[in-house]
Amino acid sequence: MPGRCWPVREPADQQLCPSAPGRPGASVLIGVVTGTPGAPRVMPTEAPLEVTPELLALAGPVSPSEVFRL
Repeated sequence: MPGRCWPVREPADQQLCPSAPGRPGASVLIGVVTGTPGAPRVMPTEAPLEVTPELLALAGPVSPSEVFRL
């Protein structure tokens, strides 16, 4: 949803969208969903982390977008 994305520093046309699907080499991890299904909370990472196939596999058995904010 474009309204939930915001521009990053460089290049100006790229967007960060916290509910985007993760793509190794093209996405960064900016938070982890904690809490409960009825009361989820997002814990931001101290710094953006590079998305790798191994990182995405840690979300299993659910979709990475259910666990991570990328």
